[in-house]
Amino acid sequence: MNFLIRASSYTQLWCLQRPNVLTKMLLSLLYSIELMLFIRQGARNFLTRRSAVLGSNYAALGRLIVGEYYAVANLVKNPQQRGAFLGPARLLRNRLPSDFLLFLADKDAAGMGLHKTFHDYIWNSLLIQAQDRSPEAQLQILIDELVHSAQQHGNIPDAKAITPDVQRMVIRYMMLVILEVTVNETQVEAIRKLFYTGGPTANYILATITPFALPDFMLRSLQHNIDEIVLLIQSSPVLKDYVSSIENHNLSKQQWSYLLLSIIGIAALSGGSDLATYVLSEIPSDFPIDTLDSILVQRAILETARRYTPVNIVNVITPQLMAFEVAGKACYFPRGTVLAASIGLANLDNRQFPDSAAFKPDRDNLMSAIINFNSVGFHATDDTRRCTCPGCQIVLSMCSDLLVAWLNAVK
Repeated sequence: MNFLIRASSYTQLWCLQRPNVLTKMLLSLLYSIELMLFIRQGARNFLTRRSAVLGSNYAALGRLIVGEYYAVANLVKNPQQRGAFLGPARLLRNRLPSDFLLFLADKDAAGMGLHKTFHDYIWNSLLIQAQDRSPEAQLQILIDELVHSAQQHGNIPDAKAITPDVQRMVIRYMMLVILEVTVNETQVEAIRKLFYTGGPTANYILATITPFALPDFMLRSLQHNIDEIVLLIQSSPVLKDYVSSIENHNLSKQQWSYLLLSIIGIAALSGGSDLATYVLSEIPSDFPIDTLDSILVQRAILETARRYTPVNIVNVITPQLMAFEVAGKACYFPRGTVLAASIGLANLDNRQFPDSAAFKPDRDNLMSAIINFNSVGFHATDDTRRCTCPGCQIVLSMCSDLLVAWLNAVK
């Protein structure tokens, strides 16, 4: 197996450095094969297995995987140009909203500046108010219900066993805190099918992934489901006074609702449920955490996010010729090369985080060095910088409240 991993990586490395029609075809073939392995093995197993064999930086999934801490930090901090990529996958752009944020480059990376425009609009029109709503009793009730359910699986519940209940809670939580919408059980299951459980004909993301996406005529039920949830978003209280403007790129309310479905589903629901699951299943039950100490609780959440990064890969396109160390030597990659900055690997770099696999929320450099939410370092104040996920405080607040409720319940 190690021989095949090396052979695949070195072949892709050679192709990436010599882009032409033939090498691109070969990269596409190897991408398709490795994407199936990635889905089967999971991000953590796929990436760390190859890192153990090949080192911090290597070629896989038709691109250069960058896992060395300082290289990843540099890619995250600098202006980013992105293409039709999400995590390990290449996407069909025509099946996602045309203004989908992850496709937009920063203005200083040959983009039009729409990334910042949408970033700021989401922050000002939705997320400031959502943060103010996060202490509401209704949200705490959702968390308490999840804790009660998770207790049925013991003091250290299995992640797979609690995942469905976590997903349902996060759906209800995010729809309520962001959109002020209380969803019923039918709507919860419809959203679960879209972003978690649906197969090739029912999952929002699977329908966009090349080369496995099915033709349009097989996706009618998916589109019906999408339209139903978009209508729910469009009629939500927070969009009651929505008006097309320069700030929202003159999108109609319907267009904005389709875009919000993508953003909430891919960012808040996916990343939020992953982190919430890790909080319940991976924080050692015997680790002393004072639930009255909000700073210690926050550090415990951040350390969990470091060890089990909710969003593992940020794809960036090189703006010019760039060099990275691969297998102990400098390798140069031409402009237009796709780089996958692996936040998950960077956060496990033992040179930056000694004994990186251990749960140590008291690490001296945790707050300053952690890479998460598309940002280097954690900033406790409201952070609306260029790349930082504007909803990170909502996810952290949810998971902090969850941890406190969980620890108090299992004492």
